[in-house]
Amino acid sequence: MFVQALRIFALCTICLLLGADLAAAQSYSWTDNQGNKFYGSNPPRGAKNVNKLKGGSFSRYSASKALAPYQNQISRAQMAPEKSMAKTEDSLGAPLAAPSLEQGKITMDLSPENLVTSCLVDVKNSGQLDATNVTVSFEFVDGTIIQAKGPEKITGGETVQFSIPKTQLPVTVALEEGALKIPEPSIIMQFSEAS
Repeated sequence: MFVQALRIFALCTICLLLGADLAAAQSYSWTDNQGNKFYGSNPPRGAKNVNKLKGGSFSRYSASKALAPYQNQISRAQMAPEKSMAKTEDSLGAPLAAPSLEQGKITMDLSPENLVTSCLVDVKNSGQLDATNVTVSFEFVDGTIIQAKGPEKITGGETVQFSIPKTQLPVTVALEEGALKIPEPSIIMQFSEAS
């Protein structure tokens, strides 16, 4: 009986400690000098219009869920389809392959203070049709999400580079306990097919 009560007490203590850590984390939105909007758990120095978001913090596994209430603000411009007379068949009448974005090499530079001073990623459209309204974001281990600078259109077969805007550098990333170096960020890619 005593052992069972001790186990329950230990389990409750662990749950309370984990709950306190999760509740302490916070997510924010902010803008840079050009008016670009960003979301994450760590606004950079000099950020403007910093706002706390409802719904707790981001994690590399929950960013889409956490951003869902703000999706209209994030992608209002992305939602309007681009009007074009894009070619959809090859010379023999066969349909062209739909756009498909592939993440390539990530290059990240860190300062001696462990701040991100640059971050680039190669993105290839392996399809034959153009990818339009392309957005690429870097998601760091602490949940900070920064929209990358790059082209809004990637033609079929083309490889382009996206980077963190210079106005957002350096980026401070909270390290996980025991980590000595910031790991490469996850890459979030969105696009629509040219119509």
